[in-house]
Amino acid sequence: MPIFHKPRPGDVVKVSYDPKSHKTEIHIEGDPRYDPKLIRANSKQERAAQKEALLNGAPVPAASNVVHHIVDDEPRWNVPATCPECGARVDQSTAAFAAHPVCTYCAKPLPCEPVSSEDY
Repeated sequence: MPIFHKPRPGDVVKVSYDPKSHKTEIHIEGDPRYDPKLIRANSKQERAAQKEALLNGAPVPAASNVVHHIVDDEPRWNVPATCPECGARVDQSTAAFAAHPVCTYCAKPLPCEPVSSEDY
């Protein structure tokens, strides 16, 4: 089964069960969520549609299985170099971008101030 397309708790899937051997098998063939052949065909079709749209200057169609992540390239916070609670070093390159900076050692919230444009 493809690692990125495996059933999650609560998903309804087709299975077979042998009561004598207690062997259970998940049937993914034909299921567009899990069948590798169908997943590859769908991805190929989406890439072709995106390529066609780019070549024609049309808006690129949204892919159905793509997750978009917003990446901030500017830090949100000024955080201390050490945790005031436990004294552990703070990874400022990570904590400055976190929604709620916490110490990775003691898990206490870090004191922080919003970054202003004057800091650059």
